[in-house]
Amino acid sequence: YRVAFDDRHPGAREAFDGYSIFLRQRQRDVDDVVARQRRAIAIHRESFGATHPKTLALLHDCAVLLDDNCRYRAAATLYREALDGRRFTLGDSHPHTQDTRARYDALLAR
Repeated sequence: YRVAFDDRHPGAREAFDGYSIFLRQRQRDVDDVVARQRRAIAIHRESFGATHPKTLALLHDCAVLLDDNCRYRAAATLYREALDGRRFTLGDSHPHTQDTRARYDALLAR
């Protein structure tokens, strides 16, 4: 609508309203997913330890979600923890370690 008409067109206003509702719902969904992932991380830390590969994968995955949703400070913290753990457990040359390193470096470069 915005391309064919201007912002005052009723269809454009409805589209913007709908998109606004979508974004608010998505935000709630992201908050819910992050909370569930953090709970899973806590359970895995308690059950398997902080450097277990599954715990580190959960940290990495949660960091990616936060990064994708512009929550950079929280993402950086989790990337750093996942990277430290993966370096210790898997080594610097492991593909998972390299993936976390690349994503963390890209975040810091922004």
